[in-house]
Amino acid sequence: MSRLRRDLPGYRWAITPEYPAARAFWEAIRTAHPGEYDLGANPLGCTHLLF
Repeated sequence: MSRLRRDLPGYRWAITPEYPAARAFWEAIRTAHPGEYDLGANPLGCTHLLF
C-alpha cells in the first residue's frame, strides 16, 4: 500500500471493510492517511458484500 500511495499521489481509494476483522485495519489506515480512503455513504462499506 505504501508503494501504491507513492506511485499514485492524490489517488483516493474506495474501501469496503465487509469483514469485522477488516474494520479495525481500515480504520487504522484511514487514521494514518486521512482523506485517502473512503468508505462512501455507508459506514460499513458496500452492503451487497456483507455476509
